[in-house]
Amino acid sequence: MSYEELCRKRDYVNSNLSKLSTEQIEALEKEFECSYTYESTKIKGNRLSRDEVRSILENNAKDMEKDNDVLEITDHSKAFRFMKMYLKKNTYLDEEAVKEINAIVVEDISVGGVYRNVNLLIPGRKHVPPSPEKAYYKMKKYFNELPYLPYETATEKAMYAYAMFMKIHPFVDGNSRTGKLIMNYVLMKEGFLPIYIPKERYKEYVKAFELFALEDQLEPLSKLAAEFENAQLDKYIEKIDLA
Repeated sequence: MSYEELCRKRDYVNSNLSKLSTEQIEALEKEFECSYTYESTKIKGNRLSRDEVRSILENNAKDMEKDNDVLEITDHSKAFRFMKMYLKKNTYLDEEAVKEINAIVVEDISVGGVYRNVNLLIPGRKHVPPSPEKAYYKMKKYFNELPYLPYETATEKAMYAYAMFMKIHPFVDGNSRTGKLIMNYVLMKEGFLPIYIPKERYKEYVKAFELFALEDQLEPLSKLAAEFENAQLDKYIEKIDLA
């Protein structure tokens, strides 16, 4: 899949979205959010099923105990909505916005929105995040560079924004979910659909991330992003072509 073909599909979807009813668009968006929330939290050990996640997102699980598993779902949904609202500003995410996203992601679970003051080791990873002091300055540089990333494609920009954030790992908790929201912000800002990393492809993602973290190779991550974006665009194209 070439980037030109991906852009062609993006433009086709954006130009023909009016062919779909409001209900059809809402159904596509709800299905995406369910899968996105489920996959993003499942990777971190959430025990809820996809059907339970759907019920929570549709406010049909009011009797469920508000444990951390449930809070992760509701927090992720709130953070996703916040990100989409911020997108209307037509600007790049700044430091305060990302801190707010992280605070929402871990709301009522742990302290969020402040940079970590402890060293981190990530189980199963070769890459070791920088010390808190170095992470602080790397995040300042990160936000200064974010509007001017030297990449030609949205998938490269999005995965660099995500992977560099994950490489720094600035927060104690919620880095992965926060990073994916940054990734999707970059994609959506350039007219693409948001994506998620399916749990069955997570090992493949980890391998690609390690190549970036240790060897500065972005292409494997960018290829994954293009593949996931293509899958999301095809879902819309299928509905549009049937309309």
